[in-house]
Amino acid sequence: MVAVACGEMGRSFTTALTASDSPLNAKGGDGVLGPIFNLIDIVLGLYVFVIIIRVAINFLLVFGVLDYRNQAVRSVDDVCTALTEPLLRPIRRVLPSFRGIDLGPLVLLLLIEVLVRPYLAMFARSLPV
Repeated sequence: MVAVACGEMGRSFTTALTASDSPLNAKGGDGVLGPIFNLIDIVLGLYVFVIIIRVAINFLLVFGVLDYRNQAVRSVDDVCTALTEPLLRPIRRVLPSFRGIDLGPLVLLLLIEVLVRPYLAMFARSLPV
């Protein structure tokens, strides 16, 4: 049952990566820059996924569900921290914590989803074919 669900999830993820109805695929990916914009969009999607994983791991560590002494938890957290901290650090400098809650990941997710991805799609559609 779990293998079937994982298989379906894998197929849907692969389909999502190659979907032709993506906003970046509005021109069908013609030209040289179409695949480059699609690759940037996929990387941004994976980066959003890494941010969400880091937030989830931090919540689970704070509530005592996960143990940082576990090597797997520590390595996943270290990788997620190494990937997200360069963009979160400047946001944290400007944005103070709200009653001990770090709002940096939320601001970063909003910046990616509201500013970067729509402008990337708009720029990709404006290029000549």
